[in-house]
Amino acid sequence: MVMESLPLEKNTSRTIHVMNFLKEKETFNMGRGHDSEVRVNDISVSRCHAIIKYRPDGIYIEDNRSKFGTLVLLKESYNIMLEYTSAV
Repeated sequence: MVMESLPLEKNTSRTIHVMNFLKEKETFNMGRGHDSEVRVNDISVSRCHAIIKYRPDGIYIEDNRSKFGTLVLLKESYNIMLEYTSAV
């Protein structure tokens, strides 16, 4: 899986993250902490913000109780099943 960061500042370079899911490695930690495998250098991102998981039926991102939640930018429509939504 390849992820690209989209910096807000014009003169900032983009970062590319390449994740190779294996039987021995099915999850990646994402956050701004030094121990995160996918590092995001943004003050609104928690040290361990989310967990990216591989399962046979797809790749999932799970919020790790971050302060501001986790947003995903989709380029196509995606239906969310009712049992996976919540109102706060």
